[in-house]
Amino acid sequence: MKISKTGIIDFILITIGTIICGVATYFFMVPSNLAIASVSGVAILIGKFVPLSKAILILILNLVLLIISWFFVGREFTIKSIYPSIGLPVVMMILGHYTPNYHG
Repeated sequence: MKISKTGIIDFILITIGTIICGVATYFFMVPSNLAIASVSGVAILIGKFVPLSKAILILILNLVLLIISWFFVGREFTIKSIYPSIGLPVVMMILGHYTPNYHG
């Protein structure tokens, strides 16, 4: 498999975007209970009733959506979406481990 310069740049940009999104979700959306129309927002709502971390809920919801995507959207899109879909909750878990709990 040949790796192109464009592929490397895409990977770097997706990584930066995932980190920014993870930081924003962890430090702003979760403490303020801001349920925006996204997987993160749905996880915040479900988190009110289920005793799991928001990162785990986001991971579970993303995995369900990836499975649905595989059948309805296509293989290529789903494969490209796996990295950021798993990366976001991983960033949130890392932040949760290394930063103090803040609840506004």
